[in-house]
Amino acid sequence: MKMHEPVFKIEGENPEVTKFVKNHLREARLEDQSGVHADALEIELAMPEEAPWPDDGTTLSCRLGYSDIHQDRKRFAVDQIAHMGPPSHLLISATTAAFNSATRAPKERSFNNQTFGEILDTVVSEHGYEAQFVPASLGNVYIAHIDQTGQSDLQFIHDLAETYGAMFKPVDGRWVVVSYEADLTPKLVIRPSDVTTYRTHHMARRVYRSVRAFYQDYGLASRVPVTVGSGEPEHLLPQVFVDEDTALAKARAALVESRRGAREGTLHMPGRPDLSSQDVITLEGFGGRTDGDWRITSNIHTQNKRGYTSRIELEGV
Repeated sequence: MKMHEPVFKIEGENPEVTKFVKNHLREARLEDQSGVHADALEIELAMPEEAPWPDDGTTLSCRLGYSDIHQDRKRFAVDQIAHMGPPSHLLISATTAAFNSATRAPKERSFNNQTFGEILDTVVSEHGYEAQFVPASLGNVYIAHIDQTGQSDLQFIHDLAETYGAMFKPVDGRWVVVSYEADLTPKLVIRPSDVTTYRTHHMARRVYRSVRAFYQDYGLASRVPVTVGSGEPEHLLPQVFVDEDTALAKARAALVESRRGAREGTLHMPGRPDLSSQDVITLEGFGGRTDGDWRITSNIHTQNKRGYTSRIELEGV
């Protein structure tokens, strides 16, 4: 990717906040995370003694990247402030507004005879967000019964997505559930010349080629097997599930998880605003088992006097 002058702009609802950040910014970090981990914005400011502190809950937006390619991220709410010195400076942390106290509060309730989409619509409507499924058909999955037992809404939806072989992420006013197999087409190719340093880790564990599960057919009074994938090694799930859809979903999720957990990696490289968590990329020219397709689990963007960099965390697909 051709590099141009970095752009890293942070704005507040109050123009005075925008001006103060621009004049006193020492370093900014944007953590683009997947799953139940909140996207986070962290800014370090030189702090004159007479300068006012930002209020808790102050909303910030962020633009980062280059003049011709950048990301616009909104709705970060200030939730932590650290004051350090000498010299006096502030470290301000803000998380996406979806990760507020209401979405993290534990709840007790049950859902019966609803689709995944109907359940997600119910949950997100309580917080003023919209639901999205990729593919859309994932929202049509029928769920006979499920309990939310002491889980926050964030954790409940995350766990439900994992049950059906999907990942969950709140982003820009939407709660998005994406199948791990929705689109495995790599977004682009990364070569050794694109990175500063890299490291991949390959675990000595079995990657299943198929997973078998059982559900109880009460009419036949017997256990019925279902299989996802084909070939050996085959993994057998010990539980007996209540219906075929749940058994298939659990088997599919176990097959996906075995591939995801078998390898992980880290890339340090010049800033890449074009890469986001959940993107699939191809590593090429590194050699061995490092070459191949990987999924991005996080991209940590950093802008300071040394320039704009990205630290990208990877998992297998």
